[in-house]
Amino acid sequence: MLERSKPFDPSAQFETLLAEIESTLQDANAKIARLAWLREKLGQEYRKTQNALGELETFTELEAGQLFKLNDDPQKAERAMADLRRKFNFPFCRFGREIRYTKPQLIEICGRTSSEPLT
Repeated sequence: MLERSKPFDPSAQFETLLAEIESTLQDANAKIARLAWLREKLGQEYRKTQNALGELETFTELEAGQLFKLNDDPQKAERAMADLRRKFNFPFCRFGREIRYTKPQLIEICGRTSSEPLT
């Protein structure tokens, strides 16, 4: 015996397709929410890295002397900064024979020099 094929029922197919689309949209919304959460986390990490970079940036004695406007002549500004560092025991970093200052150290030096005269 021959089997009869099912009659074409567009409403059943419509319902099935609509359910599939709805499921796909819910999945897409969940993925979009996850992406937004990940973007926020990456933003936080980026801001932390930027803040840490500011602390890691270093300045030579010449650059520090020029920042503090110790002298218009670069060599004299560098020498003045070295003299003040030794005299007032300013915080610094040493890389081999080179003297460097971080931003937090320069801020500390500013705080010290504003409360005590540099004579």
